[in-house]
Amino acid sequence: MQLVVLGSGGFLPIPRAGCHCRICKSARQNGWPIKRHSPAIYLKEIKGLFDTPEDINDTLNFNQIDVVENIFYTHWHPDHTLGFRVVEILQENEFFKNKKKPINVYIPAYDYNNLKKFIPGLWYFETKGYITIKKLTETGVRIKGVQVKPLRLRGVTFSAYLLQQDKKKILLCPDHAKELPLKDEFREADLLIMNMGYFENNLKGAKQLPFRHRIRQFTSFDKDNLRIIKALKPRLTVFNHIEDKYNRTNTDLKKLEKVYRHFNVRFSVDGMKIKI
Repeated sequence: MQLVVLGSGGFLPIPRAGCHCRICKSARQNGWPIKRHSPAIYLKEIKGLFDTPEDINDTLNFNQIDVVENIFYTHWHPDHTLGFRVVEILQENEFFKNKKKPINVYIPAYDYNNLKKFIPGLWYFETKGYITIKKLTETGVRIKGVQVKPLRLRGVTFSAYLLQQDKKKILLCPDHAKELPLKDEFREADLLIMNMGYFENNLKGAKQLPFRHRIRQFTSFDKDNLRIIKALKPRLTVFNHIEDKYNRTNTDLKKLEKVYRHFNVRFSVDGMKIKI
């Protein structure tokens, strides 16, 4: 399977407007790979897009991807859905002349009502013939030899996804990894992708995180991600959803890869290609 991390950033892209932290300043000056689009992943075998953040049109252009046949949503939050208009952008190209096949949009059944409430525009685009919206059950769907199975996270309606082709296995949990259940079927995946999370010991001189009083609602790199890696033992772990507020430069992250090399971890950048 061939996977592309289209956007490696977090719920706010890097650089973000109005921010003058060292990360955003450097991203404005130097561009990629310090610059990061919001979180999205593409699986080549099924021409499948996981989530549609607001900058997904630019992300697809940057990665030279011009065909999307399937879209899967992990949850309804704005940073994962508000670029949904990309279906119109993709389909409007000669749409009325060529009558393109609608893009399949898969929504886990337990999150269906949330997306219909908060992202009603998707259903408008279905009436236009751009997409076909499908409820995804816990058994998932098989597309071109790849089984795509939604995995409900604990206590919420958010999803991870298990992708399997032959003996290869990818576990995608691009956000809220703290709530990932540790089931036997997830163990020893060829690839685990999950959000980086905050660091318990923020770098000296960094501003205090604005949500410090409620931070345990979020994934901790030190306490949650390392616990998950130890339990599931993936062959490779790639972190995404990398936020400027966590105050780590790409150089800092490269150093962490060496610190945790026994876990075989990587920190993603936009356009990172992974083949398993």
